[in-house]
Amino acid sequence: MQRVFLFLMILTISGVAEAQSITNVRARQEDKKIIVTYDLTGGDQGSRYTVNLFVSEDGGYSWEGPMTAVTGDAGTGVNPGTYKQLTWDVLNEPGREQLTGSKIAFKIQAILYLGQYGTGTASGTPCPGMPTITDPRDGQVYPTVKIGSQCWLQKNMNYKTGSSWCYDDNSTNCDTYGRLYDWETALNVCPKGWHLPSDEEWTVLTDYLGGKNVAGDKMKSTSGWKNNGNGTNTSGFTALPGGYRNYSGYFSNLTCNAYFWSSTEYSTTYAWCRYLNYNIEDVGRYLNYEINGFSCRCLKDN
Repeated sequence: MQRVFLFLMILTISGVAEAQSITNVRARQEDKKIIVTYDLTGGDQGSRYTVNLFVSEDGGYSWEGPMTAVTGDAGTGVNPGTYKQLTWDVLNEPGREQLTGSKIAFKIQAILYLGQYGTGTASGTPCPGMPTITDPRDGQVYPTVKIGSQCWLQKNMNYKTGSSWCYDDNSTNCDTYGRLYDWETALNVCPKGWHLPSDEEWTVLTDYLGGKNVAGDKMKSTSGWKNNGNGTNTSGFTALPGGYRNYSGYFSNLTCNAYFWSSTEYSTTYAWCRYLNYNIEDVGRYLNYEINGFSCRCLKDN
């Protein structure tokens, strides 16, 4: 693992939301992590924001992000306030091994979050009339789970096709966590009658479970997460920390994180995904490189 070098920070702040402002941004390096503090003020009473962190290594000429290995006051559901703080774990960022240069810049973006926060809980019972399905392509059996109005497969896809991998190229990991797929392959990996959920359909799930800030705990399995960072799994979703494969073939974060593709493309390079971490209850919503390998969950067609 390489050391993170940080020679110069240039802080660039932007915001997109109703009558809000981002001020007093400060950043510092602590070991291999970047700590950013900021004030988020304004907006209507009760407003919540999606806060994203972007980084530039050329003084702001080009930007990467939003970053995914971010904890704290980031992601969806951030309340306005002073001295908000987020932590970027640089070496756990998919595809990144270091942060170097003399013109490091950070950009904080705040977007008004329009999602509705529900209070519903889920029983985790199988979908009516189909407690399991069998994939006719390879005979593998997947249990189902009903969460709100949606019917999900309760396990990650493990169909071998296209650009897909077992973590560390070890088939035992596929048996436990399913395969890791690049985005293009993920679009067509679900059995007939099922599909890769859209960004909006992921949001329907997390809203039903009480919102992004608490849904992760209800989705994570009750065992298998680093440092006993397990969830309650009251939804029955049973998310396992399958890690990821970056575009250079490097595997990372097994037992720490779960990454799930959505079918929603942002550009020719990026698509939306969901992210769960062993030490937080949030469900992150981020953009990531389509050539990285993430887990896939399938949702039943309407």
